Amino acid sequence: MPNWEISEIESLKGFSVEWDNPEYLIIAKRNILYEVNRNNLKIKKKIGNFPLPFWKKILIRSVLIQRFFRGFFYNVIVLQNKDIFVTFGKSIGLIKSNGKFKKLSGIKKPFRVLRNSIAEDKDGNIYFGEYSSNKNRKTVSIYKYSPGKESIEIRHTFNNNQIRHIHGIYYDKYSHSLWCLTGDVKDECKIIQTFDGFETMKVIGSGDETWRAVSILFAKDAVYYAMDAEFQKNKIFMINRSNFKRTELTEIDGPVYYSIKKGDDLFFQVTAELCPSQTDKNASLWKISNNVAKKIWTKQVDSYPQILMPGTINFSNGAGEDDESFFHCIGLLDCTSKTFKMKRI
Repeated sequence: MPNWEISEIESLKGFSVEWDNPEYLIIAKRNILYEVNRNNLKIKKKIGNFPLPFWKKILIRSVLIQRFFRGFFYNVIVLQNKDIFVTFGKSIGLIKSNGKFKKLSGIKKPFRVLRNSIAEDKDGNIYFGEYSSNKNRKTVSIYKYSPGKESIEIRHTFNNNQIRHIHGIYYDKYSHSLWCLTGDVKDECKIIQTFDGFETMKVIGSGDETWRAVSILFAKDAVYYAMDAEFQKNKIFMINRSNFKRTELTEIDGPVYYSIKKGDDLFFQVTAELCPSQTDKNASLWKISNNVAKKIWTKQVDSYPQILMPGTINFSNGAGEDDESFFHCIGLLDCTSKTFKMKRI
C-alpha cells in the first residue's frame, strides 16, 4: 500500500492553497488571492481580491470573526478563458485578468456553495447548486455558467419540500456525466446522475442517511463516496458502474464533507462536527488504496463553539500532481490557519 507523508508548510502559515496547477498555486489570505511559484512556494504576484466593506476587512483580520462570518474563499476555479470563478461567503463572481471583481447576474437569492463542490464539464461550463439552511424547504436551484457570459442560468429547480439543499455537483470524466448530491433527511438524501445537463436525471440512490454525501470520487470501474450522516454510523461506499451495486468498504469515525483523488488513491476527511454519530472530538484523514481503508492522520477539534465552524480539513482544488496535494485546517487544535503538504513517498 502506498505511503503518504504529511508535513506543515511554515512559509504558508495564514494562507490557504485554493488552486493547485502543475506550474503554479493560487493561495488566499482573507479576501485576497496570490499566485505562487509551485517549486519554491514564493509569492509571484497579487491576482486580485473579493471586494469587502472596510469594516468587514478589518474584522476578518481576527480568525475567529472570519470563521463567524464564513469570510473565506470556498471555491477558486481557473476557467478555460483564464477568468477565475470564485465564491466567497455567499457571493459569486469572476476575478478578471486585470484583478477586478465582476459580480454575475442571474442568482435568485444569496447562498453558499460548499468547498470544491462545483463541476466543470468537458466544454468548460460549470455547474453548482444552492446550499443554505432552508429550514422551510423552499425551492432549490442548480445553476450553470458558461465562460465569457455575463450571467448565470438556472438548469433545474427542485420544488418546495423536495430537498433541503445541494451539497455539491461533480463531473465524472469517465462517463462524461454530472452527479448531484442533496440532503439532508430521509428522501431528501439523494445521489443523482445526469448526462444532459439536468434536462433528465436518474436517482442512483435515496431514502436515508446512507445516501447523504457532500462529495464523490470517480474511478474507471466504480464511484466512491463517504456518508455525511448526523445520526447513523458513517461509512465509505463503492458503487459498481456496471450494475450500480453498492458495497461498504469501511466504517469511519464521523461525517465526511470533502474528498480528493490523487492517482489511484482516494482521500476522505472526517469533520469534527460533534454530531450524535461521532464518538470522539477529532477530525481525521482516511486513505483508500485498492479498496483497502486506513486512517492516516487525526487532529482534535479546538475549544471554540461549533457556530464558529466545525473542525475541517480543506483540500485544494485543481488537477495538481498525482503524487502530492495541499490542505489547510479550520477549527482544529494547533492546526487552524496552517497549510500542509501531503506527498507520496
